[in-house]
Amino acid sequence: KESESSIRSVTVEFTVRTDTRFAKMYLEEYEYKLKDYFFLTVEPVVSDFPIETEGKSILRDKIQREVNNFLAENNVEGKVQAVKIVFIIAN
Repeated sequence: KESESSIRSVTVEFTVRTDTRFAKMYLEEYEYKLKDYFFLTVEPVVSDFPIETEGKSILRDKIQREVNNFLAENNVEGKVQAVKIVFIIAN
């Protein structure tokens, strides 16, 4: 079994629920901008927590914060109300 310290990257697929239709449409239309935002501005997180209940909760909170920052930086009215993690792949 590989140790957790050997994990180099994590791929996460997630969905979000927003409080405005405009924010939802903006995220759908500009998904590529959101991906760029994550790659360019989100600091790598060194974690020693397992990707279980607590780890997923921490990850959901981080995603929600960052997507809300992205919406604010792009002057989009609306906020993310909930994040659902679809799957996580660790490499």
